[in-house]
Amino acid sequence: MSKQLVRIRKYPNRRLYDTTRSAFITTEQLYTMVRSGTQVQVVESTSGIDITNIVLLNAIIERDPSRICSMAPDIFHQMVMGSPDVGEVSSTPSESDRLQLQRFDTTDNFEKSKSISSSKAS
Repeated sequence: MSKQLVRIRKYPNRRLYDTTRSAFITTEQLYTMVRSGTQVQVVESTSGIDITNIVLLNAIIERDPSRICSMAPDIFHQMVMGSPDVGEVSSTPSESDRLQLQRFDTTDNFEKSKSISSSKAS
């Protein structure tokens, strides 16, 4: 089962418009959509330029900065320096990427189960 791509327009006033539902959404709602497995594409409303990576990175920084802090600083250094190695990164996750994502999911599930357990105990 493949999920439909949700197209989001980002306006100059920083508002996000979900063209699928014909409604404005918050960054929090966008973040929640992606966390639940929805694929999104974010484009600037004026130019049509795809800014998905920028918007998602900003959402991660705002809502879960520990995900950024856990990445190797070398990656960011290479990006800033304009290293050709970074530009040629495969869209297929490497084994270490998959393990890191799995660790994040395991941590998230653990935190969710802890919060559910503590709320049931109250």
